[in-house]
Amino acid sequence: GGQAEADWTRAVMRRLERVRSYPAAARHSRAEGVVLGQATIGADGRVLDTRLRTSCGNADLDAAALATVTRAHTLPAPPAHLSVPLQVDLPVVFALRS
Repeated sequence: GGQAEADWTRAVMRRLERVRSYPAAARHSRAEGVVLGQATIGADGRVLDTRLRTSCGNADLDAAALATVTRAHTLPAPPAHLSVPLQVDLPVVFALRS
């Protein structure tokens, strides 16, 4: 189960990375941070619910992180051995390249 979960987690993070957008105001003010969102995911990978677990201290980034998970809409389906709906913490990283 461990390898399947690790592969699934990587696939989920890649999906979030593809749909994440950096808020213009946060980019302009050079705000960076890691927001911890929590998603409830169905057996088919659909995002059923999202909520903020840990703020990064910037409201724009917090909102963008939740929007990222919502915009993903469907994530890779969780491994069959995990009970669903599955609640999973998803870190969304906002970092500017210098």
